[in-house]
Amino acid sequence: MSETKLLNITASAAEKVHNLKTQEQNMSLLLRISITGGGCHGFQYKFAFEDQARDDDFSFSKSLEDNAHNESVTIIIDPISLGYLRGSEVDYLQDAKGDRFIIRNPNASTTCGCDRSFTT
Repeated sequence: MSETKLLNITASAAEKVHNLKTQEQNMSLLLRISITGGGCHGFQYKFAFEDQARDDDFSFSKSLEDNAHNESVTIIIDPISLGYLRGSEVDYLQDAKGDRFIIRNPNASTTCGCDRSFTT
């Protein structure tokens, strides 16, 4: 299966990851997305920067738009979490709910109002 069908990263999410890495002054950081138990619907999304991927991680890269330096960002996901995230879209929104990463997950049967928790 192609990388695009496993996970789609929007331009907005890639730009925000790049901006956060710039603020941290560490352009080699990788954004890890994982699934943990908890939240109001049973599972919740977790986002954290890490210095390196693990041997069994899946890696997804997205080039920045309008990028003269061919910069990209990388998201890493462990195999178990990828099972829950397969086919999802990672986006970054700024709206009345605040600024946040969201996951549009086709595997979620219900999602909470804050977009952080889901059930399958």
